[in-house]
Amino acid sequence: MAVATSPAIEGASFALPFSTREREIAVLVTQGLSNREIAEAVSVSVRTVETHIYRASSKAGISGRSALADLMRRRGPLSSPLGTDGPQLQ
Repeated sequence: MAVATSPAIEGASFALPFSTREREIAVLVTQGLSNREIAEAVSVSVRTVETHIYRASSKAGISGRSALADLMRRRGPLSSPLGTDGPQLQ
């Protein structure tokens, strides 16, 4: 018997080992926000954002924010952890 498979099913078969905050920041990186914009949106320091990006990248075996954004895009539809419209920056 053949088992049905697709990129979505394969992608869902394992979860990225990110903490909730790492995942939240990775989604915001994918949305194109700068480290400063992310820091303001989630009320942490820029250095804390940099650390979360570094740790998420390390856990995923990749290097840098563009690779992290690419990985998150391949993982499926994005939804902002801060609401349907993402953070409201001025």
